[in-house]
Amino acid sequence: MTVSTVAFSTAQNTNNVLSGVATIDSGGDETQQIPCGGRAVVRIGVPTITNAKISFNVVPYPGATARAVHDLTNTKFEINQGTGNATFVVPYLSGCYSFSIVTSASQGAAREFQVQCVGSNPSSVAV
Repeated sequence: MTVSTVAFSTAQNTNNVLSGVATIDSGGDETQQIPCGGRAVVRIGVPTITNAKISFNVVPYPGATARAVHDLTNTKFEINQGTGNATFVVPYLSGCYSFSIVTSASQGAAREFQVQCVGSNPSSVAV
């Protein structure tokens, strides 16, 4: 995997809402960790991407190792995105300390994902 060199850019961090942009570099396949800090992830806006599946690596609490998100049947959680843009809500990410967005194929250009997280206690984290 090639992790982005661009850090998560926070556009807004008020009223328990964290909004910003996570970037996958040209030739890359993963964003840097997005510090949602225990908030619920309510929206991920996906740009037009090179035909790929989207998955997520999550850090459940500070100091933990990032690992792939799996569903209730222990299958890696993936979204078959194709090439068009879309917006998703991903409940598997809610309450985590941080997460990254991963594509199954290297991207031909930089890709910017719009991320929004909300929560009444942004300092809480899932354990």
